[in-house]
Amino acid sequence: MQADERLEDLPAEPRPTRWIPSSLLDLPPLEPVFALRTPHRIYLQAMPSSREALRAMLQVQPFEISIEIDDESAPLRHVPVQDVHEVKLAANLALPWDHYYWIADGLQDDLTHAIDNPGMALAAGRRRLAVVEEVLGSSRRRSTSDLGLLVQAWAERKEPFDLGIGDEDVPTATQYVQDLVRHMVSRTNSRAFGDWMADLAQEATHHKVQGIPSLSAAEQQALGTYLQHRTLGNVALASPAGMVAGWQLVMSTALLGTWFAGLLVHSGYEHEMDEALVASLWMLDQGFWCDESLVHEVLRYVQTRGLTTPALAQALTTALAGAPSRI
Repeated sequence: MQADERLEDLPAEPRPTRWIPSSLLDLPPLEPVFALRTPHRIYLQAMPSSREALRAMLQVQPFEISIEIDDESAPLRHVPVQDVHEVKLAANLALPWDHYYWIADGLQDDLTHAIDNPGMALAAGRRRLAVVEEVLGSSRRRSTSDLGLLVQAWAERKEPFDLGIGDEDVPTATQYVQDLVRHMVSRTNSRAFGDWMADLAQEATHHKVQGIPSLSAAEQQALGTYLQHRTLGNVALASPAGMVAGWQLVMSTALLGTWFAGLLVHSGYEHEMDEALVASLWMLDQGFWCDESLVHEVLRYVQTRGLTTPALAQALTTALAGAPSRI
């Protein structure tokens, strides 16, 4: 279903729909699922409670979405729901709901179209947000904001374009993840998760492990599928910090998950990269995504530290996309 068709389907009066990744419908009944409710939709996100359940979810291809009206017959209708009353592109820039749905659909499309290259998909998403920033920034004095301006601007600029890296001083991907890990270790509510991150970071320092490890084609696809799931029902994309900070957080998760996976293999905790990647993503689910206070704390951190710039986003996605694939 194309984005313009989805917009045409929006009802005149608020009537929630549930967006359900098809793999969620096959989850065991006790696996935790959470939801964000907006005026026209309810976004669902599963947080598998074991590595095995996460691995099974990531093996379902292709990633499909079914739409169900939110009534008594809707699947997964009893999951916990968090209401969202306002969304923002940035901390000082609120979005109309039709703009939000267009952006959210587009970010999901970017991941879908480049599922075998998460770095490319994340870069496309940041370009989309950069275009929206540019359009809304130039039209802030208008009394109304036309969604057609966004659609037209994206159609004209959707191909890769210069995000303004130039000679700007930005950290390397390794520096970025190390700094972020230090902050998360100091703020996490889970000692086990903090110790896990700290031990792996110490391993990287002790053995001077540099760069983002390479992923095989199958591992890249698993990571891409994981990111698709994490953009749905994600409180980060509807946070007071805004969607730009939320997308930076999704991007950071991809980097952290890949970096930690490499360290798990390097340290001997895991012997195969595919299993290490699942273990890493599962730990991020349990220690990070399930800890809403930590999610918001890290969102504030990347926002206040100025870590949401297009230049940094491009550098990080290039590092993730540029890591050589293993056969």
